[in-house]
Amino acid sequence: MDSIARKITNYLLENGTIDNKKYEICRYGLLTGMELFVCIMICFFISLYMGMVAEFIVVFLIFFSVRSYVGGLHMNSFKSCCICSCVVFLIILLAVKNSSLSLRMSLDLSICELCFLFILKPVENENRFVDEIEKKVFLKRVRWIMGIISGIVILLYSLKLLQFLNTITYTLSAIIFSMFLGNLKNKMERIKVNGYFVSK
Repeated sequence: MDSIARKITNYLLENGTIDNKKYEICRYGLLTGMELFVCIMICFFISLYMGMVAEFIVVFLIFFSVRSYVGGLHMNSFKSCCICSCVVFLIILLAVKNSSLSLRMSLDLSICELCFLFILKPVENENRFVDEIEKKVFLKRVRWIMGIISGIVILLYSLKLLQFLNTITYTLSAIIFSMFLGNLKNKMERIKVNGYFVSK
């Protein structure tokens, strides 16, 4: 996939669309976009096979809108990231399909998860440094998104749309779990850098 991104970037460079300074930025953007597209399409076909396309849309919108600002676990390669994302997505759909959560229980869990996300600090990543100004901007956006999701949760509860409410509940759980793993990975990497971690 990297070779395709390079070929497209080289073509844009030869045509004068970009200059040498923007070469790596363009290549990385194309590569990331293609990898994300592949992952989304795999998840879409999984949902299509399971007859849960509507749930796929809910998971996709909630997961990416929230995780873009709160962060989470980042894998070291596209292959592992794609596999992990697809497995998580499949688990969410299976949980929704076989869920035994009641309407009230799903509401209570969703509200608790939203409150938890509201107070949690975003998970930092070595590939994306966030300064204090960006942290404040991200915090405002997260709280704005949390407010919208809270309204959607209450609306789904009022309309008794349990399937979609459960989808949000399990998706928020996956985001929180990803944040926990992301923080754990960051701590282990810091320990390793400081020379306290001895790998076998």
